[in-house]
Order: sequence, then C-alpha cells, then structure tokens
Amino acid sequence: MAGSAKITGKHVLFALLAFFGVIVVANTIFITLAVKSFPGEAEEKPYMQGLNYNKVLADRAEQAALGWRAEVARAERAGDGAVIGLRLYDAAGAPLLRLSIDGALKRPAHHGEDAALAFNLSSEGIYLADIPSLAPGLWDLSAVAANEKGERFDFRARVMIE
Repeated sequence: MAGSAKITGKHVLFALLAFFGVIVVANTIFITLAVKSFPGEAEEKPYMQGLNYNKVLADRAEQAALGWRAEVARAERAGDGAVIGLRLYDAAGAPLLRLSIDGALKRPAHHGEDAALAFNLSSEGIYLADIPSLAPGLWDLSAVAANEKGERFDFRARVMIE
C-alpha cells in the first residue's frame, strides 16, 4: 500500500473547519437577506402601541356601544384605478348618511403601494372613494367614519380588486 494517502488529524480538523465554515457563511448570508427584506416590524412604534393598548380597548368599547355596522358595498376596477363603496348602518339598521369618512388601502404583504381614500356620499346611500391608479389584487381597507357629534367608527376589511 505504498503511495496511498493517510487521513491524519490535520485532515479531519481542516475538513470539519471547512464544513462548519460553509454553514456559518450560508447562515450569515440568509440572515442578512432576511433582515434586509423584512426587519420584523409590521407596525411602526410597536412599543408605544403596547403602552397605549388600554386606550385602544376603551375606544373599542365606545364603538361597540354605538352599535354601528359597516360593509363593503362595492370594490371594483374602474379604468386604471378602482372604486370602493361602503355602506354604514346604525344600531336600528337605518343607513348613516351624514358622516365624514377617510381611509386607506394597503397591501397585506408589502409596503409602498398604499392609497389614501376620501369617501363621498352617493345618491344610493353608499360612500364612494375613487382611486385613480390602483393595481388589482388583495388589499386591506381601513376607514374611520365620524359624525357631527364626534362619534367615531373604525372599520377594517380585506377586499379583492379584480
């Protein structure tokens, strides 16, 4: 067996160091790419939101006491944009007609395509918002309705614009 190479302790050490070196480099690359693509915060200032959570609970209780309900009456393409329609009812089921409603559309999976919404009452009792330029797909709608008494109603829904 002359001329055959023997595996020594140095060979095993270098093989182990190379193996674990490749693992460390690969993990470093993946971690860096993951943190750059999504830093982990879905909301801005999550710590401050946590401190103010009791106010959020109080606001929700006030909203529940109003008994208002909302539904998406329309969500459809209009040229390059879209039209979103909301219908709001009071506790007795009567339509609410003198509200100011502002809102926003956001992509559920990524940022940068948000659209601000300003709703106006139409003749059918539906509050409509025209968006001049909007890509089709899945969107998260959030809206805040307020009446002249200062009563507020927060509404959230997921809509599909096709």
